Amino acid sequence: MKRNKTNSRRAFTLIELVIVMVIMAILAAVAFVRYSGEGQTSLNLAAERIAGDIRYMRSLAVSSGKVHGLRFNQIPGSDNFVSYYLNYRDSPGVYPEYSDPTHINPVNFANDYRGVTGVWIGREPWFITYDLAFDHEGVPHIDFELVEPLNDYFYIRFRKGDATKQIVVTPNTGGVKVEDWTP
Repeated sequence: MKRNKTNSRRAFTLIELVIVMVIMAILAAVAFVRYSGEGQTSLNLAAERIAGDIRYMRSLAVSSGKVHGLRFNQIPGSDNFVSYYLNYRDSPGVYPEYSDPTHINPVNFANDYRGVTGVWIGREPWFITYDLAFDHEGVPHIDFELVEPLNDYFYIRFRKGDATKQIVVTPNTGGVKVEDWTP
């Protein structure tokens, strides 16, 4: 007997539907794992980058005998900082353009770390500080002219969503540590 092809219907088999559902479930699971920790991941990356730059500037200050540090840029009319760049002082009042090829551009928190915001910098009680500089002995100061040494802990606190981190720079030694922070 011959089948009549005009009356037959084309449809997906149960096996084909199950395979498609399994593939979609796997893709959804991968996407969930990939994006669920994105806030914490970019926050950790930002914290480690900033801490690494602080340590790098301290070591350059000690090895070169020149003042090195970070200069932070603030949002006008706000407590929040948006970026920082590395800087050094050649002699009192002379700040040549920094030409380290690994850090040519300023670090922008929101752009470089996928929306890390709410960056506060200073000492307690809160005092807005724009600079963190190190002298030839690695001692931290809050200015590049080395007028005021850091006499209390220096904090860099920032957040992304509900996740928060802080970097703590210790006075006298310039030690740096990264830790979770609860407001």
